[in-house]
Amino acid sequence: MDDVPVQRSFRGRARHVHGEREVDEARRRAEAEPQNGRLWMRLARMEQSVGRKREALQNGLREDPENGFLWHALGMVEWREAADISASEQAFRTGIERAKSGSVGALYQSLAILVSMTRKEEGEAVDLFEKGLTVDPGHGPLYVALAETLKRSGKWKEALEVLQRGVRVREAATHAPLWRAFACMEQRSGRFASALEKWAEAVRIDPSEMQSSIHLAELMEQVGRGVEVAAEVLRKALAASSDLQGTKDWAEAIVMLAGYEERMGDVRVARAVLHEAKTKFSPHPPTEIVKALASLEAREGNMQKARELFSLAAAQDESQTIKILHNWAICEAKFGSVEQSKVLLEKASERDPSDSAIWRAIGELESRELNFDRARAAYRKATKLKPHDVRLWHAWGKCEVLAGNHEEGEKHFRHCVSLASSFSLNSPARASRGASRTACDALCEIASLASRDGRLDDARNCLREAVTIDSSQPWAWRFLADIEDQLIGEGRFREVFQEAIRQGPHSIACKISH
Repeated sequence: MDDVPVQRSFRGRARHVHGEREVDEARRRAEAEPQNGRLWMRLARMEQSVGRKREALQNGLREDPENGFLWHALGMVEWREAADISASEQAFRTGIERAKSGSVGALYQSLAILVSMTRKEEGEAVDLFEKGLTVDPGHGPLYVALAETLKRSGKWKEALEVLQRGVRVREAATHAPLWRAFACMEQRSGRFASALEKWAEAVRIDPSEMQSSIHLAELMEQVGRGVEVAAEVLRKALAASSDLQGTKDWAEAIVMLAGYEERMGDVRVARAVLHEAKTKFSPHPPTEIVKALASLEAREGNMQKARELFSLAAAQDESQTIKILHNWAICEAKFGSVEQSKVLLEKASERDPSDSAIWRAIGELESRELNFDRARAAYRKATKLKPHDVRLWHAWGKCEVLAGNHEEGEKHFRHCVSLASSFSLNSPARASRGASRTACDALCEIASLASRDGRLDDARNCLREAVTIDSSQPWAWRFLADIEDQLIGEGRFREVFQEAIRQGPHSIACKISH
């Protein structure tokens, strides 16, 4: 695919509100060249009211009724801004019948999505997507939209086949979102090598789209390519995305890069990465940057500096106050300031009593302090608010084991595993990965309880299930090797470790030997 041209991205720019004089000038130009559809399109974008937008597009269509771009724009105005579904559908269908210029594929795509979203007619939507691909096979977004529709219907295999068709069409293969969608599905299916190739191609086509680089870096680390390689991916992405500076995606990449630098043992560089980003947007730096810098200072024992930064973050972004107080409380607890941590968590729970993560943090803190009744009360609130969160049941199970209620703890661990297994292929990759890791941890906890009771066969079965769910966790393999050695005898350590190397990521070899 080396000869595919690069697709540029213009996301992240603020929408310009045009003044009355600019709009009047655009209108005069369109009226002076009535057959120039681009001028009518530009005028419609500049107009503020739905009526004026509609009027501009209709004027253009009177002069050029075969202009597919104008029909598509009219359909979108009726749908998204006027909320007139019938008029929107009519515009798309008329455009499909009349259009000779512009992408007919885009008209089919929007009509199919409209039908799917408003009438829940998945079958009709799929037919429309396929018709669009018949007349416009090079329209990359059609493949993505059709795959998403099939995926929602549980037709995972068919969705993958659609994306495979798309990347084989030269013109469609220049569409970076097609590769991103393909990479996501391959990753969720466990085909990591293929997913890496797809993410890399998405980055090559559109190097300024930060999320592709973030996913590529995460997956490289997950499969054992090393933190250094993952960090280099982010450095290149940040260098290619200067127009995204200050955006949420940019801040996420900065925080990830700083995390990689810290893990490589260079706290000085990690701090510099975050501090430079913070200074660049002073006095209102992205909250995620400030929060990450505060956490880093806390890990380094600079709690006074950390408190100043957490306070700054909480003061400048009320929408994230709960998360900031949560992170701050965790840092205080780790530093030994338990009472300060409790005060922060209490403030957070008062501001938003519906945040399950806060109640989980309260439960974990009370459990550490051996206040088991208070911990249980917090976990009850958390699981009532978010009953399908595997992390809540895992934390509650650990609390019960610490309290000596092993049977109750095992019950919560098994519920955690059951919930994790119910994650569908449609779940976000990160969420599914986190659920698998938590389920693996829960099974190791059950195995530990079984081992204490002398139930080694039960322990082995749990650990076998654990490494099947998540083969990347070295402690699960080491525990399995130990149990197998006790059950079968000498030689099982080596065999289990060899099995781990065959099934796990590249990095597992060095991790299980420590």
